[in-house]
Amino acid sequence: MQPTVVYANFPGRHPSSDYVINHLAVSGKHCTIHAVLADTGTISIVCQDSSKYGIVVNGHSFKGHQSILLMDGDKLELPNSQIFTCENVANRGRYVSQPQGTQVGIKSVGSYTITNRKLGSGAYSSVLLAIDRSARRQAACKTIVRKTQADIADVLREVQLLQKLNHPNINAIFDFETSGEHLYIFLELATGGDLFSYMAKNGTLCEGEAKFISYQLMQGLTPPQPENVLLANPGQYPRVLIADFGLAKERAFEPTGNVAGTVSYLPPEAVMAITLKNKYSTEGGDSWSLGVIIFIMLQGFHPFDPRHTSTQVSLYPVNNLGQELLAEHSEELVRRRIVQKQALFDPDQWLDLTLARDLISKLLVQDIKARQTARESLEHSWIKVDETSLSKAHKKLVASR
Repeated sequence: MQPTVVYANFPGRHPSSDYVINHLAVSGKHCTIHAVLADTGTISIVCQDSSKYGIVVNGHSFKGHQSILLMDGDKLELPNSQIFTCENVANRGRYVSQPQGTQVGIKSVGSYTITNRKLGSGAYSSVLLAIDRSARRQAACKTIVRKTQADIADVLREVQLLQKLNHPNINAIFDFETSGEHLYIFLELATGGDLFSYMAKNGTLCEGEAKFISYQLMQGLTPPQPENVLLANPGQYPRVLIADFGLAKERAFEPTGNVAGTVSYLPPEAVMAITLKNKYSTEGGDSWSLGVIIFIMLQGFHPFDPRHTSTQVSLYPVNNLGQELLAEHSEELVRRRIVQKQALFDPDQWLDLTLARDLISKLLVQDIKARQTARESLEHSWIKVDETSLSKAHKKLVASR
């Protein structure tokens, strides 16, 4: 059973608002409340401010048209007006137990207050919601634990390298602090979820939105995978943020034996490296994964899944019954198809997408030397025909961040 999220979509002073508040401090359309479904099944409630005076969450003031993550029990206040309580019953039990209506700060680190609101976790780190008190914004605090100072120094060098990447389509590192065996990394908080969940929710995207997302990925400077592509804000035509880089290296194309990421998006040379346990160059991997993502956005299924006949999104292969295979059962099948087969192009499905198909065909080339790069794709006709409008829309998004 899918949970139902009830909320006032457009609270504001204007009579057309879903929830009308007659107060001079409240803007015509003060904010928008979104429910964002993640691939884990959790639902995030996001308040996207569009007002003059901003919003207040749990006593913290936020201005500048920010998107603020709300969790169960949070207090949302429209300045000098009404106070609302967020009740996200779908996610109860997924976070650290605490009294409703409070946001307990675990600790203060630098100018940040780290809350107990858990955003995610991994084998070597956890991610908590933090508040940047000086900049008045939310942030994601990634806490990495290392047992030795040498290990901390290694990760710190990686963080410093990533911090140099000042790019609107790369998840920004605001700051970092060290304390004993802990390294705290404060990142830009992406409130729109990830591209994986967005595609699964919306099915095939219209060509315009798929092109806008592709345009940003082509400038992101690293091999993208849908679960590592975050959306800065909820809604259509989002600004995308490439995150979770793995090991940062001074030399981008140094051979590596660490084949990270989902096998469905790896190029043939990486798949063969897994099989033979060899090293391979990461050069060309961004092109391949970009081609797979564009295909899925436009068609709703994986390009190396010849048995898929419906328009329902399936980011991984299906079996003969049309059921999505578990990762452990499908991995070998995916490997064989990527290495041995060409991408599946149904002519009837690409009649109005000939330029997009031509671009994807150049990205999904088995020979790495003949494969078009992501940067070269910016010069492809599919992009060039709308380059002016794409650039204008992108600059507008970047200016509002």
